[in-house]
Amino acid sequence: MAGKLLDALKSGKTGNAATYNKQWYKNADDIAKFLSAANPIWSYKEIKDIMDGHLGLITEDVSARMNKDWNASITAFDKGLNHRSCSRECSQRES
Repeated sequence: MAGKLLDALKSGKTGNAATYNKQWYKNADDIAKFLSAANPIWSYKEIKDIMDGHLGLITEDVSARMNKDWNASITAFDKGLNHRSCSRECSQRES
């Protein structure tokens, strides 16, 4: 889905981009539902927040790169590293 979204953005097809973006977030929502059902230690909200944060950071970085704003891209990448570190630490908690 991310590839289709990126292609639509590059070609200026904003209607398609909006549709793919909705599908991308719906997919993340489905994954959050599955993972929270598979592991009761994690609530749906916690996983959804992590997934939505991840997609938001990717969007921020891609937007910066498409606008050739390299400083913003670096900032978004750094935020992504911090987000991953938090997600990894949170996933290692015990019940």
